[in-house]
Amino acid sequence: QFYEAQNDQKVKCTCCNHYCLINPSKSGICGVRQNQNGKLILLVHSKPSAVHVDPIEKKPLYHFYPGTKVYSIGSIGCNFSCDFCQNHSLSMERIPDIEDFNKQNITLTPEQAVDYCVKYKIPSIAFTYNEPTIFTEYALDICRLAKPLGIHCVFKTNGFMSKEVRNALKDYIQGINIDLKCFSDETYKKIMGGKLEPIKENIQYFFENGVVTEVTTLIVPKMNDSPKEIREIAQFLAHISKEIPWHLSAFHPDYKMQDRDRTPDQTLLMAFKIAKEEGLVNVYMGNTHIESGDIICSCGELIVKRNQWQTIKVHIQCPKCGQKPYGIMQ
Repeated sequence: QFYEAQNDQKVKCTCCNHYCLINPSKSGICGVRQNQNGKLILLVHSKPSAVHVDPIEKKPLYHFYPGTKVYSIGSIGCNFSCDFCQNHSLSMERIPDIEDFNKQNITLTPEQAVDYCVKYKIPSIAFTYNEPTIFTEYALDICRLAKPLGIHCVFKTNGFMSKEVRNALKDYIQGINIDLKCFSDETYKKIMGGKLEPIKENIQYFFENGVVTEVTTLIVPKMNDSPKEIREIAQFLAHISKEIPWHLSAFHPDYKMQDRDRTPDQTLLMAFKIAKEEGLVNVYMGNTHIESGDIICSCGELIVKRNQWQTIKVHIQCPKCGQKPYGIMQ
């Protein structure tokens, strides 16, 4: 669906902001979108590599039906190449032999995915683990079946999708968590193999189009942990809305970035303090023992009580002043 035919049987992929020009029999940067005789084929359609039932908070989505379960679907490949990727066993995997790949992975058609949710009363489906933008056609096929049945669909993404994809997604997904990995275009180019501006645009786009939008930043020592950069991110988010949830996540050494220490608690607390100074209301810390998952009303009353990913209490609105928090509560 997301490609344009070119001369000499080449194709231009329009799925993400790389807009790869792909020669016959070759794949794009992500490794799963292949030019077969002038047509772009999604190799992983209906062949996920990871399927689990998770708490919705694990995405993380803290303002989207708190305390509910989500059917999580992921595949292999990615349009980024982050040195610190914490899902590299999936994201950096490629398909040397399509027959072996198909044998090793389960088949999960869109119909089967939706039927599972109906059978086990799971209210939401998440496209997650690796970058779902690269298998958008598969995700949309599921979304189109899920929406009429009242099953919600959400994306956990690096936010580098194209305008074509975001326009298609906005009518079918109800929630999204976008990684804003740093606030430096140079770092995006050098470490992730991407660009900053499209991600900023997509965060604003989904928020303004009524999709419950949350943002995650993995705080990596010596990469994006300066007070200046953290403040720039906080100011950018606050300009969109002071209610937009921001998850500050602790880094641990992984993949190619084994030379860094874990993010110290004091760095997370510093970032949390800066976010609050810039007026952000819903700020959380993840991958740490510091508890910060509760949703607190501006009047100080507790709206949602959590213990890590376990939601203990949910109010649709503040029991004291009646104010409704951002997002969709049960």
